[in-house]
Amino acid sequence: MSDAAQAVAAVNKASLEAGLSIAQIAVDATEKLTRLQVEAGKALFEEGVAQARNAAAAKAPTDLFQIRDPLSTVGLDKWVSFSKHVFGIAHSAQVEASQVVEKHVVSVQKDVIGAVEKVLAQSSMPGTDQAVTALKTAITQATAVSDAVKVLLKQSTDFAEAGMKVASQQTEAVKAASKRAH
Repeated sequence: MSDAAQAVAAVNKASLEAGLSIAQIAVDATEKLTRLQVEAGKALFEEGVAQARNAAAAKAPTDLFQIRDPLSTVGLDKWVSFSKHVFGIAHSAQVEASQVVEKHVVSVQKDVIGAVEKVLAQSSMPGTDQAVTALKTAITQATAVSDAVKVLLKQSTDFAEAGMKVASQQTEAVKAASKRAH
């Protein structure tokens, strides 16, 4: 097998391994999300049963109001907590996948440039220096685009984290207002 064919085979194998790593990250994240959903569903069911028993035990209509008021803030807390867990799982998976992709891209770039330089160095065709320079420029530009995408992903993650923080603060404000009202 020629050097170029070996380099292509190595890049293909590395790409397959990177793809499998990302697939495993996705499977792990899906498993975590599914477990979270099942646990949340189970807890919701158990709370519904407890609420139904409390409502059935109420002696007067005013007792029902006393049961209902705390439930609204508890439900809001649970929703925010659940959302934070979902965001945490998604964020963790995104970070892991980004690291795999970044590592793979750097490796492929290095391997491709090395293979092309080696093949073209062995070739005595005129213009090979310009071809190598053009390839390096294209890879440098692709790296710049990749870096820009990473910055955008980080900004979107920061935006989502800020949104979760605001939601938490608003939940606390609603709880405080609810406590003052009683």
